[in-house]
Amino acid sequence: MKVSTSKKRIILFNQVSGPLFYDLSRELSTNSYEVVLHTGDESLYKGRSENFKLSIAPKYNRKSKTTKFISWFLYLLSSINLIFFHRKNDFFIFSTNPPLIFFLIYLKKIFSKIDYLIVSYDLYPEILKSNGLIRNNGIVDRIWTFVNEKVYDGSKVIITLNSSMRNELLKFSTKDKIRLIPPWADCSYIYPIKKVHNKFLIKNKLSNKFVILYSGNIGADHEIDTIVNAAETLLNEKHIIFIFAGSGEKIKFIKKQKKEKKLNNILLFPYQSKKNFPFLLSAASIAIVGLSKRNSNLMMPSKTISYMAAGTPIISISPESSSLSGIIKTHNCGENIPNSDHNLLAKRIISLNSDEELLKNYSKNSRLTAINFYNKDLMIELFIKLISESAND
Repeated sequence: MKVSTSKKRIILFNQVSGPLFYDLSRELSTNSYEVVLHTGDESLYKGRSENFKLSIAPKYNRKSKTTKFISWFLYLLSSINLIFFHRKNDFFIFSTNPPLIFFLIYLKKIFSKIDYLIVSYDLYPEILKSNGLIRNNGIVDRIWTFVNEKVYDGSKVIITLNSSMRNELLKFSTKDKIRLIPPWADCSYIYPIKKVHNKFLIKNKLSNKFVILYSGNIGADHEIDTIVNAAETLLNEKHIIFIFAGSGEKIKFIKKQKKEKKLNNILLFPYQSKKNFPFLLSAASIAIVGLSKRNSNLMMPSKTISYMAAGTPIISISPESSSLSGIIKTHNCGENIPNSDHNLLAKRIISLNSDEELLKNYSKNSRLTAINFYNKDLMIELFIKLISESAND
């Protein structure tokens, strides 16, 4: 059946569309909108429906800094047709993945009107400056900042993940335009699974192990060195296993350290399928989330909420002042370790391994926090309300 072109069309842009953007797209498509999701990740796509279709883009390649920039640029090229040759009343939702999309939005604004809102997952060029990849107040920084000011100013609403990121965004916009909607988890899809029923543990013969899990992007800003150094410290604790499940530019570092130092307590797995993902998260005795000092206010790992949904105790490695640390402490679902302190991380793992009561308490609080504060249905309702108000303004 052909979709009526009288319906308002919403086009979403996100090179790495996880559950958040897929959930949002599906929900919008049931709210009298025609929806197009332009993404390089089709792993969660369930097939085209009457009001929702996928526009396939180049995949994000996080193997190295060079491949990241190339994949960003290729995604940019693939977006030109949708942005410059759209229907008159189309409304756009742009994520900051890839960050180069702002340059395309700015060019479009020069030539013609465009109605959109921004979902800010992370802040560029600030991340590049903090990582030393571009010079502070250099020509690239000044041009990018100028483009940001124009693009954020033209956005109907700016949605971001936490108060730290909102404070950073005040450089480009006013407080009344910025809305906080944190990441969410589908608590009916991700939930605690007992060890005796956990297919991931059973398949990999890990049911009798104390599992420390890092899942997702294995990137330079996620304290991977600290986790690997803690694994080396705990090498003789044969019942403790470190699992890295995912990919990223630090995966080579882990493989090298594992081989050279004979770190047999480190196991590497690829990203897990949607079917297996809940079992992976529930396999963890402790899950780890890391944020470097330099970027602790510029991004927020959404995996934190997925860990919570699985009822997993969490150790965050981040500055005490970070939003990540604040979430963990406020909801008493784990502990925070200062950046780079692998010795303290190892000590806390040993301590928690022997404190079953505290772990149970952290686990219970993680699950309750996900249900009460970060549940998919609650967050999508907020999202849909903001989008509908903006799109129909």
